[in-house]
Amino acid sequence: MTKRSLMLLLMLVATVTAFAQVRNVKGKVLDKNKQPIPGAHVLLKGSRIGSSTGINGDFSIKVSDANTTLIISMIGYKTKELAIGKQNEVVVTLEDENIQLEEAIVMGYGTKRSRESVVGAVEQISAKELKIDRVTESVDKMLEGRIAGVYIENTSGDPGTASINIQVRGQGALSKVSSSDIVSSSQPLIIIDGVPMNDASNPNMDKKFNNDVTQTNPLSLINPEDIETLTVLKDAATAAIYGANAANGVILITTKRGQSGKASFNISHQMSVGNIINEMKFLNTDQYVKLAIEAQTNAGVDLATATEKAGPTNINTNWYDLVTRQSQTSQTNLSVSGGAGSTTYRFSAGYNNTKTITLGNQLSRITSRLNLNTKLSEKTDFDLVFGFSMSDKDAFSIYGTAFAFKPNLSPYNADGTFNNNPPFDKIANPLAALAQNKNQKKDYYTNGSATLNYHFSKDLSIRSLFGVDYTNNRSYIFDSKKNAAGANSGGRVKDVYQMQFNWINSTSIEWNKQLAEKHNISALAGIELTDKKSNGLRATESKLPIEKLPIIGIGSDENTSAYASESSEGTLSYFSRLGYSYGGKYNVSINARRDASSIFGGDVQAELFGSIGATWNISKEDWFPKKYINYANVRASYGSTGNSRIGSYSARGTYNYSGSYVYNGMGGSRPSTAPNPALGWEKNYKLNLGADFSILKSKVNVSVDYYRNNIYDAIQSLYIALESGFSSVSANTSDMVNKGIELTIRTRNFDKEFKWRTNFNISSNSNKITRLSNNLDKLAQSGYTFTGLKVGKDVSGIYTARYAGVDPQTGTTLWYLKDGSITNDAKLANSIENRVYVGKASPDFFGGFTNDFEYKRVTLTIATTFNIGGHKAIPYNYLYMNSDGRQILIQNQSINQLNRWTTPGQITDVPKLSTDNYVGYGSTRYLYDLTNVCLKTISLSYRIPSEIAKKVLLENASFNFQISNLGYWYKDKKGGSGNGIAEYRYSFPEARQITFGLDLKF
Repeated sequence: MTKRSLMLLLMLVATVTAFAQVRNVKGKVLDKNKQPIPGAHVLLKGSRIGSSTGINGDFSIKVSDANTTLIISMIGYKTKELAIGKQNEVVVTLEDENIQLEEAIVMGYGTKRSRESVVGAVEQISAKELKIDRVTESVDKMLEGRIAGVYIENTSGDPGTASINIQVRGQGALSKVSSSDIVSSSQPLIIIDGVPMNDASNPNMDKKFNNDVTQTNPLSLINPEDIETLTVLKDAATAAIYGANAANGVILITTKRGQSGKASFNISHQMSVGNIINEMKFLNTDQYVKLAIEAQTNAGVDLATATEKAGPTNINTNWYDLVTRQSQTSQTNLSVSGGAGSTTYRFSAGYNNTKTITLGNQLSRITSRLNLNTKLSEKTDFDLVFGFSMSDKDAFSIYGTAFAFKPNLSPYNADGTFNNNPPFDKIANPLAALAQNKNQKKDYYTNGSATLNYHFSKDLSIRSLFGVDYTNNRSYIFDSKKNAAGANSGGRVKDVYQMQFNWINSTSIEWNKQLAEKHNISALAGIELTDKKSNGLRATESKLPIEKLPIIGIGSDENTSAYASESSEGTLSYFSRLGYSYGGKYNVSINARRDASSIFGGDVQAELFGSIGATWNISKEDWFPKKYINYANVRASYGSTGNSRIGSYSARGTYNYSGSYVYNGMGGSRPSTAPNPALGWEKNYKLNLGADFSILKSKVNVSVDYYRNNIYDAIQSLYIALESGFSSVSANTSDMVNKGIELTIRTRNFDKEFKWRTNFNISSNSNKITRLSNNLDKLAQSGYTFTGLKVGKDVSGIYTARYAGVDPQTGTTLWYLKDGSITNDAKLANSIENRVYVGKASPDFFGGFTNDFEYKRVTLTIATTFNIGGHKAIPYNYLYMNSDGRQILIQNQSINQLNRWTTPGQITDVPKLSTDNYVGYGSTRYLYDLTNVCLKTISLSYRIPSEIAKKVLLENASFNFQISNLGYWYKDKKGGSGNGIAEYRYSFPEARQITFGLDLKF
């Protein structure tokens, strides 16, 4: 009995001791940038006890004193063993192994995923990559050539303007054929820290507003230095949770946050200078007078009269040089970040001042941003994000009119006053306009949010966000009666005010549960409310009594006019996401969203969108040959998204109120746009098949995707019988398809003391219109408009007459008719019946190639972009500088006109000059191949040794040098040594910039 009691006592003591030796260890897994790594596996060495990290990189695992070694692993990182001893809390930093999988991917609605667990097509750019283009004034320009499937079309070098078109996997909406057409937005949805941004062009503001002012690019109001990551959601699996606004893809911008620890101060300053790339060439006075006389005599004018009308030969004004200059940019950024206890913070401010290459055009911008994160209790987190920016722009755009003037005209009279004699009585002398007129634009922008997170447990949390996006801009234009701009109106002032205010309230609950060792289930469900309001006021006053006080209301009422517009819309949405992962090997994601919008009515007011996607991480199979292929993953997804960004009242119709609509002695109203109760949502059904793999010890990483986006019920203005009282109505008239292939190759060529990494991407998109209303083609009516829509053709198709060249015997212009015959009748050749499809604006292939070099404290980045295929017609105002003599007595001409036909038998593409020639018809003569390669950026930086930096109380410091837009190579050589696609491409020329900068941290 005594022996049994003793044995029982010993077993009990051993059991209690064993239990006493088991303890719970908490930890966090971070990458080299101190960012959390979700989905990492934590295993107790020699056992089957394991855990995985959550969204914030946190984990919890039970250990005993007999076994205190943890094994932490994650695809894309080197596996690490950590002996924790008696520690109860640990922080583990993993080193990168696979550059393709090194970051946590932002997925929206507060969710992050490890690269291996992401289901769908998504790409992310880090702050380090964005830093290459330090002096780029707009975030979207930084995307050019960076991400496969994202095409950036830049049409102007004017900073801050909405001249950039972003396409994610092709154009997702119909093109406008005429300026009055109503089509949905083709731009991606852009979200900053959970809050959607306003579109650059407000569809609720009609041409009375948009034609008067230059629209501001909202992304130019965001300081690139504040961005932590920029994520592009390209397929339905990643974007469908955003439903009705995600048809054209989604761009998620996450701003930088503070880290716990002492305060860290960062200051950077860059100075840039720049000159015009590919400067246009014009006739000098000798050349101009010779050609002006020739054009007149060819039209039957006698030599004496022609010589007199050609003007003097002793004046040689280079108008181009008079209105251009060397650009200058100064940019300063500072930030302070840190944290104490449960609170972290980051505050930043930036100032940018840019004087562009043309006089009267400059931009000043101030930005600031505050990110505050605090733990209100053990289970409650609170995040506050607030960004504010203000810009002030002198918005003169005299570049386009400077070359309109003949070289034998002087801007000044003999007494030094401005020359306002003909032709300056009709077109303002640009130097007089700069001195006497005003064109100013001010923008104020706020984007912010407050987010409350409550954690019921480690697995279950609820999140509520309230955010606002506010844009307020004012354009002020004053045209003095002292020059042609305001002479006919007796002096004129125009004041245009526009405002957009959006708020969003999104509440979601998220559950993430690790079951057993390999099963992980995640679920998200939420409700979202949005409200958008916009209004505008446009006032004009002429015959100003006092020009020194050019404001609205100073003159009489009969010389004052005003126009106002106001709109609002709201949405109610429910969204959900369900995910399952088996050991990171098999991943499935299902998304659903129901949107209801005030834009639509009746049975079409609400629409359901959704997606399903899956990945198979083949490299985690036991049989997979990891010796040869280090990582392999295949992806597939299918689902639907929508597009409802067409304006608040496209379905309901609008009325115009005006004092000119008089009834019974009072002002009245009349219908303005036709209602269409049946107008519904555009729908975009997206299929994506993709694969990712790594070889050569993860030194070569490849991603390839095939996609097909079927767009149904695209919205377009449909012409209707005038007896209805309207000329058109918005309707779901069309279908089209985008399909393409994307390839990205990332390599680590050298990775020791000398590092060399490359990033190459190439994409191809094919678009085809598959349905138009009643299968009727829609072509522009005017002679020099190239746009149109045809079934079976690209939505960016170009339609015009085919140029047949110049008759070598007579020097007359020739065109092909549709049947292939040749005519010299310009009007006939340019009739709608004879215009043919001659190409498309979108490229066949596009992409970028970036090389990053690093040796000790020196880094060098060389970035190039390329387009293959696609065409561009020269802007209309450039047409008149190639007028073949018609306009030569009114304005100067391109140097290309020197190649005109002069003698029988001569082969040239420029016809015989004559003031009787007609100008204004388009043809392939003015069409250029856009195939080009651009050496976009060369960036060099040197990091000062830390021991030297510390002597001057700095943590680190670096110098940087950068050249932007170094040069273009174009395939199309049309124009020869004169003006061609390189000179005609931009309505406002780009500048080649050289930048010197300094970064300090202390």
